[in-house]
Amino acid sequence: MASAPGRVCFAGEDIDWISGPSVLCAIDLRTNVVVRKNTDLYTLKTEGSQNSELNLTKEKIGIYSHKILDYTNAAIKVLEKNGVKITPLSVEITSNLPAKAGLSSSAAVSIASIAAISSFYGLDLSVNTVCDLAYKVESSELKTGAGQMDMYSCGLGGLIYLDSSTIPPKEMGSILCYRMGSIW
Repeated sequence: MASAPGRVCFAGEDIDWISGPSVLCAIDLRTNVVVRKNTDLYTLKTEGSQNSELNLTKEKIGIYSHKILDYTNAAIKVLEKNGVKITPLSVEITSNLPAKAGLSSSAAVSIASIAAISSFYGLDLSVNTVCDLAYKVESSELKTGAGQMDMYSCGLGGLIYLDSSTIPPKEMGSILCYRMGSIW
């Protein structure tokens, strides 16, 4: 299991999209992801306001439908592209983070999916690596145009300063961190 918070941006949201600094803070609304072994399919499921379910064969991993479960599908694809031998699994997502509210709900799904799936396969990834891979979910796989600040804020938690003028960000400063605001 993995969990990631949403975030608010105090300064620099528009600048991040063109590679600059921002000040961000995790919030106490979270997305949780639980991964279990499955027999022959990749079952992706979310409950609540985004209630949806997908049953995918191996060949369908990386084919997207422009829905919320694409983020988890893309997380599986990104891990596979990074050398993880992917086997059928069941992924259940729950969240009290509202979608399309400017709180980085998609980043929280990407972060929690990468963290939970990599943990399921026995990988011990650093938080920065999880953030980097989650950024690839949105930038390389889904091409959403999201800035790095979303992934790093949801992954690192707390109140942070982030300079996104390089990939990965060249400067990250933790102003205040607390358990509620990081991946766990």
